[in-house]
Amino acid sequence: MRYAAWRRGGGVVSVQGVLLLPGEAENIADLPLGEGGLGGELRVLAGYSTSQTSFFDAQLAYRWRETPDPDEVRLDLTAGWRPRPQLLLMAQSFSTWSTGDIVPGRREFAQHKLQISAAWEFESGTLQAGLIATPAGRNAIAEEAILVSWWRRF
Repeated sequence: MRYAAWRRGGGVVSVQGVLLLPGEAENIADLPLGEGGLGGELRVLAGYSTSQTSFFDAQLAYRWRETPDPDEVRLDLTAGWRPRPQLLLMAQSFSTWSTGDIVPGRREFAQHKLQISAAWEFESGTLQAGLIATPAGRNAIAEEAILVSWWRRF
């Protein structure tokens, strides 16, 4: 659930609560898929649009888990620019830090990912392509990847 707490001009601040259900695709750094349990997340989102062509977004979250996995603090940052109406260029940073007591068999971790991408809008959707890299981290996978996605509005 998300609630827009403040809105003025090009700025907005929201709060969001999420319930995480166990499944086969949890996003817990350094654990095999499916090993996560019930959890939740509280997130504060702030965004500012400087004009019709550019924006900045910052999100800070605390994620807790019912299992022995450590809780997480997350910081996501996005800057976007539209040099043309159908083209969106983005630079993003996704950071995660473990927090709290670490139980035997689990490790503290940190991961900082960077992503640059371009998204081109068509009548039927948007094609996004970019690069992802993990320049820094501790007890986490050092990722390097190519990103391709298709967005649909509905």
